[in-house]
Amino acid sequence: MARWNSTQIISPFPENIDRIYFGAWLSGFVDGEGCFRLSCTPRKRSPLYPALTGSFEIGQRVDDARVLQLIQSYFNCGRIYIDKKYYTKFVAAPKATYRVVNPSELANIIIPHFEKYSLLAKKRNDFAIWKKGVAMLYAVFLRPMKTSALPGRHGRLPKWQEEEKEAFVALLKELSDQRAYDPSILVNFSS
Repeated sequence: MARWNSTQIISPFPENIDRIYFGAWLSGFVDGEGCFRLSCTPRKRSPLYPALTGSFEIGQRVDDARVLQLIQSYFNCGRIYIDKKYYTKFVAAPKATYRVVNPSELANIIIPHFEKYSLLAKKRNDFAIWKKGVAMLYAVFLRPMKTSALPGRHGRLPKWQEEEKEAFVALLKELSDQRAYDPSILVNFSS
């Protein structure tokens, strides 16, 4: 049975494809094409409370989007976005992106997959850091929202504690630093 996700229907994973084989292939594919992202985005209406988020993404040209649909059906979560305006000096084709942002799906579907089918390239280090950030996101996601106790304030206060925000931002920096190019690695290949 297909699963409804926002405005997309997720097709069932094809029965003629071995799930174990596909899972191992997928981890290798993500080593090259995937992205484990954490972000801290300022909000226009509440600049003191930035949006702390995480996502798992894979981008491809639109003419390779069929593989993204297979990945979506394998995980049975996430969404595929088509950016027809994704043109640059170097890319002359629209881009398709498979993206999972729901903290529950990240924690309960995406992380277990990569724990079972390990990444082998440098991206395994990204995953280790990202996984800590997702654990924080998921813990906050499970908390009940706090309503404002301040007089004259309506709405809800963010669920993040100040020290949690600082720890999450530190993970963002660690992830960014980990991704920095290290030219010294080439020394090992020249000998």
